[in-house]
Amino acid sequence: MPLQYALHVNQINIIADRESHMEKRTARLTLLIDPRKKAALEYLCAREDVTASQKVRQFIRDYIQEQLGPDWLDQAEQWLYEREEREASAGEPNKDRSRG
Repeated sequence: MPLQYALHVNQINIIADRESHMEKRTARLTLLIDPRKKAALEYLCAREDVTASQKVRQFIRDYIQEQLGPDWLDQAEQWLYEREEREASAGEPNKDRSRG
């Protein structure tokens, strides 16, 4: 029985690893929140053994999927492409690399 458990754990790790490599984490989002809310978030995240960044990314994924449905990624790719085209034609710097 321990062997089955070990195989099951390895399968979960492989699936989780594949999902994490599919997501690009190159855009930065900076926000200001009340210090008490930050402390509460960090406390709750520590209880779940996740970082605040992981939890915020989860909240964002859940919200987007709730609003746009499970095929949202294709829509977002198109929006990103259109934005990059507009910025390139206007000569604007990429806002993801700038502050704010």
